[in-house]
Amino acid sequence: MGRAALPRERELLPRLALHRQGPAQAQNLRDSIAQVKSDIVVKIGLRKGSKSFDEARAAGFTEESGTLGDIWETVSGSDLVLLLISDAA
Repeated sequence: MGRAALPRERELLPRLALHRQGPAQAQNLRDSIAQVKSDIVVKIGLRKGSKSFDEARAAGFTEESGTLGDIWETVSGSDLVLLLISDAA
């Protein structure tokens, strides 16, 4: 039967909380999805006022493109949520 028998609508995958490995994890996920030519969107959701917004912007995620935003807005508009935290947490 295979995957083609199960149509999938576009998914949004937010990545929440940036830590030391965060920017690399988000970029790798975004790049891997792009490499297989999927239309899945990787987003980063952060607390308002978080210093990590600058790191996310430097990694190519922006509010204008809808790939960076408030954690609650990002989660509420997503099909799947990944919460990746550092080992030290």
